[in-house]
Amino acid sequence: MKKILLLAALALGALAVSAQNVGGGRISGGNSFFSTEKADHGVTFGIRGGLNVAGLSSEAVKGEKNYLSSKSGIGYNAGVNVDIPIVKSMYIQTGLYWTVKTAKMENSYRSEYHTYKFNPSFIEIPLLASYRYDLSNNIQLQVNLGPYFAYGVAGKFKYGDDNETLFKDTKDKNYKYPKYLNPFDIGIKIGTGITINRFFVGISYEKGLNNIAHKERYSFADNWDLQSIKTHNFSVNVGYDF
Repeated sequence: MKKILLLAALALGALAVSAQNVGGGRISGGNSFFSTEKADHGVTFGIRGGLNVAGLSSEAVKGEKNYLSSKSGIGYNAGVNVDIPIVKSMYIQTGLYWTVKTAKMENSYRSEYHTYKFNPSFIEIPLLASYRYDLSNNIQLQVNLGPYFAYGVAGKFKYGDDNETLFKDTKDKNYKYPKYLNPFDIGIKIGTGITINRFFVGISYEKGLNNIAHKERYSFADNWDLQSIKTHNFSVNVGYDF
């Protein structure tokens, strides 16, 4: 994952330098690196969908060893994208997405190895600053950065015959079991993409900043002794703008 991010960062840098060289680095109108002219069109709506490669990073309670290691899982995302122009080279990008951030954790406690699967589904709203550069009349580069806000609405924790709800407490006749994850998540998203005519293809990375571990669950569950769980997710997306 770190190699993927490094390659993405290098690609972004190369594209930005190329764009600056073409435009002469001027903050002005015309085909410059940053144009303050009025955008060519108003608010644009589009559809997006793609593949997630997600994971959960964990931190043990102070003084305890973390026996869990995170493994990536495959999920998906789909939703509506909204581009709001400020000037020709700067937009606000938002939208509404359903995103499944499937992940696995392996427990190596006492030399016994167990795999736990999480498949949380979130409703997610990004709020990104989106830089735009016209590479030609019908090809546009975009670079996006900003926060996202997500709320967990569905998902299961799976281990062996166990198949429990992630974001809700469960009950039986004798005991109430606390939820595995708290539903609210917030993080930082960075990405880049190319629009050719009205067709879009891009990549992005999200890093969760909010601790979504439910304190009661992880203070005793299978000797996990965790104080935090955070999300991370790499996505490849395609779409169409109307």
